[in-house]
Amino acid sequence: MQIFAVLTLLVLSAAVLVWLFQRLRISPILAYLALGMALSPFGEELVGTGHDKDELAEIGVILLMFFLGLEFHLHQMRKFLRVSLVGGLMQVSITALLTALLVRLLSIQPGEALLIGVIVAFSSTALVMKALEERKATESHFGRLALGLLLFQDLAVILVLSLLPLLAGSQEPGTSGWVSAGRVAGLVIVLPVLFFGCRWFLPWVFRRAAAAQSKELFSLVSLSACFLVALVTDFAGGSLALGAFMGGLVLCETPFATQVLSELSALRDLALGFFFVTVGLLIKVDYIWVNLFMVLAVLCAVVFMKSLVVGVSLLVQRVPRLTAAAVGLALAQVGEFSFVITSEASRAGALGKTTEQTILVVSILTMALTPLLIGGSARILRLQSTETPSPVEEDPEDAAPRGVVVGYGPVGRTLTTILADFGVRPVIIDLNLKTIRKLQEEKRAAVYGDAGRREVLLAAGIDKATYLLVTLPDLPSRMAVVGMARLINPKLKIITRAHYIGERAMLDDAGASSAAFEELEVAVAMSKVLLGEMGVADEDLDLEAEKVRDRLTTI
Repeated sequence: MQIFAVLTLLVLSAAVLVWLFQRLRISPILAYLALGMALSPFGEELVGTGHDKDELAEIGVILLMFFLGLEFHLHQMRKFLRVSLVGGLMQVSITALLTALLVRLLSIQPGEALLIGVIVAFSSTALVMKALEERKATESHFGRLALGLLLFQDLAVILVLSLLPLLAGSQEPGTSGWVSAGRVAGLVIVLPVLFFGCRWFLPWVFRRAAAAQSKELFSLVSLSACFLVALVTDFAGGSLALGAFMGGLVLCETPFATQVLSELSALRDLALGFFFVTVGLLIKVDYIWVNLFMVLAVLCAVVFMKSLVVGVSLLVQRVPRLTAAAVGLALAQVGEFSFVITSEASRAGALGKTTEQTILVVSILTMALTPLLIGGSARILRLQSTETPSPVEEDPEDAAPRGVVVGYGPVGRTLTTILADFGVRPVIIDLNLKTIRKLQEEKRAAVYGDAGRREVLLAAGIDKATYLLVTLPDLPSRMAVVGMARLINPKLKIITRAHYIGERAMLDDAGASSAAFEELEVAVAMSKVLLGEMGVADEDLDLEAEKVRDRLTTI
């Protein structure tokens, strides 16, 4: 009963804080961190101590890395290849080395100083991308440059987590640095074998799970794939986080990626929420007050240094001066992956308690400043009249009106043809894997997944669509699709199929613009046949049919 009471308190507090932070347009991550900080004086009584809490929190990290792999599309990396490789490498390495040199002046050991530098080097992909999306700046030149650097950082996180035992200098008694280096070399051999093995095995498993057309089975297979690849990689000498990323990367270019994202997103958010609460629990509020001036000084130094290094890294690639400054300011915070690295390093005993506290506090404060940093970037860009929305020409297909068709049976195929004939780009969503693969082979836009899930609708571009045509036969599925689509795109024209006229009120409440009722059309069609048999003239048939339609629609 006590555990249930504590869980109720945590969930209720998190819900209130997340709602409050969302109203203020602040990331939920900061809400979870704030909750942890508020509960830190009672941390041991609430969530306990020891390995159980750490392992539960690590589930959030594993799912985060799995999703990072799922969302890491190689075609995006190709778009930003030069910025990602040159600018990203310069930014991460210079930030890490410069931070390490500055920290060494405080008499901190070289290994710990380098580790601190690596932690500071990473920015927040989640917060920056959310802020860019809110400002509709993801496709701008500024947004593309920021995304290119963040993509490199995401890849570098995987390398850091793999090499963390060497960076931390933690090794089992009786082993040497050569042994640790040998293990890393062994990973270089084992991981490609594991990766290509998973690339064959996982799609094979998911094809059979999809063929069963069971949502419960697909959810269980998705979670099992994440945990299994993570565990096998851990046994092979890597880390759970590395394995989870590799599992996601294997699936990212398959038709299953969007549906896997939708199946596990709620679990990921809850597990990540718990992880960030545990991070907040580590922070001692009294430490902030006692060391307030030192914390503020470090905060200013980190923001200034990261802004400068990012800006210089872009200037070297001949990016306009003001654009480089804007991107530098936007990426000046310390990101969520720094918490993951700090947590792992602390567990290995590579960071002192005071150092850990300073890193956590400064990281949280820089993340809290992200909206202000993005706002400052926007003001800098306004000074540059030559800034263009995008250096790449807009894809004509993206410029055309878009219609999303849910279900590709006879009705769906007919509507898809009509959309294409009238210059509207159709995007099809279906849970039949064979249908989706055939459409994709024909170079047609198609998404595999449950259209009632937010992630699946977004993958189909529902936020940019003009029309949504729902052809699913069962009412609960139609209601879920219509309701979710209306939440995402209030201006969307939603036309849905319906069996009975009595469903009209429910579909209207869900957000449908109009509906085609099978019961009504059957009544009209049969009435015309009957009237024809009764000898009614052809010119009067349509008039009588409309009278039938009017009587039924007013019921």
